[in-house]
Amino acid sequence: MSVSDHPLIPDTEIRLSVLLNRIHVLGKVEGVTVVAERVDLTEERVWLHARAVPNSSTEQLTTEFWSAGQRWRHVQQTQGWEAAGEPPRGPGEMMTRIEVTLTKNGPGVNFDRQLSVGGSGTEWSIEWSWPRPNGGSVTFIGTSPEAGDTELIVEMPSPK
Repeated sequence: MSVSDHPLIPDTEIRLSVLLNRIHVLGKVEGVTVVAERVDLTEERVWLHARAVPNSSTEQLTTEFWSAGQRWRHVQQTQGWEAAGEPPRGPGEMMTRIEVTLTKNGPGVNFDRQLSVGGSGTEWSIEWSWPRPNGGSVTFIGTSPEAGDTELIVEMPSPK
């Protein structure tokens, strides 16, 4: 019985998570190391969740972001929205410079991806998602300025 045929959970999609049992570095940017945490999947999509490893670089970038945010809020409150301009970008935005692609059974077939980075309190989290390929394993290729290319192969359970 598929999820869509289940009488107790109509219109619900089941998401399975695969927790990675070893540290896998996806990339490094400006002293920030990004590691894979888990892979989620449904019948339709695959998500790769990662985070930055806390270190002096993440601490400095976070402090700079908070300071810039305070300055921006002060200008916005005293001079208005137009004078303040756009709010500062989150420190984790720099993680988007790590290119991650999903390939099926090794290099060759790339899939379109979606990307989201952090938010308030989760500045150092990043998530990529793609349409789910057929097959029992997926290969992620991470490319970054400081770590070059890395490969992560994950055996995927069936979501049914």
